[in-house]
Amino acid sequence: MVSECTAPLISLTNELEIVKTYLELGKTRFVERLDLTVNIQGDLAGKQIAPLMLLPFVENAFKHGVDKTVGQAWMSLDVCIKDCQVKFKLINGKSDEKENSKPIPSGIGLQNVKKRLMLLYPNTHELRISETDETFLVILNIELQNGSKYKLNEN
Repeated sequence: MVSECTAPLISLTNELEIVKTYLELGKTRFVERLDLTVNIQGDLAGKQIAPLMLLPFVENAFKHGVDKTVGQAWMSLDVCIKDCQVKFKLINGKSDEKENSKPIPSGIGLQNVKKRLMLLYPNTHELRISETDETFLVILNIELQNGSKYKLNEN
């Protein structure tokens, strides 16, 4: 993970492997208490994305959802790749405890991801984050570039 994040782009396959590994680690922490669904569709071949663009959303789902849920927790991740479009949808349940029902202020992780999206994918991404009393939902659509604008200056 450390070596991957030094490059301006990594393969989408590697980015999703990082996410899946994190999900599997999280699943081992919660054994049978986490109902996890992961669905990845489409052609990943040759697609590249900025490193660690998707992981902060999964980290937040654990931190603010699964970790705070006393009983059965759930999370669902759908990723659909079509042409150069990546559609990432993550939804998780929230704790129904009164102390955890207060709105959680947007942390630095989400702020950083939003800034990175604006810098790296200007006018080629859409991020929607919404929450209800019972769920937290992230929908991110990114139009991947061919990578030419991310090439490092070799001088």
